[in-house]
Amino acid sequence: MSDNGDALYFSRSVIPYLRDAQEGARYLKHVGIYAYRRDTLMKFSRLPLGTLEQPEKLEQLRLLADGIPIRVFEIDPVGPGVDTPECLNKVRALMSSSEVAQQPTLSGVRLVITEWMVC
Repeated sequence: MSDNGDALYFSRSVIPYLRDAQEGARYLKHVGIYAYRRDTLMKFSRLPLGTLEQPEKLEQLRLLADGIPIRVFEIDPVGPGVDTPECLNKVRALMSSSEVAQQPTLSGVRLVITEWMVC
């Protein structure tokens, strides 16, 4: 995300790429709760699939490619997401466990847009 809190890019791959192994990077997980104004949603529905959206299969990239900003916020972890078969297996294993860990909730949060990290 940019210094002003807008999304720069979304990916299913780990970004940024570490060119020099000794340098660290901070990776975030995308939660994806969106709120749109009606006119933005209407515009979004008419936008063609973009060159970034097609390979990533992430509709947020259609908005970014058209210059529509997406504001992001960092929140505490909310539990595992399910984006791949591997993630699904992890969640199934967690659900079949006799001990269920208490996960943080979003109670009291009025609007959360995103947080992202690799699964």
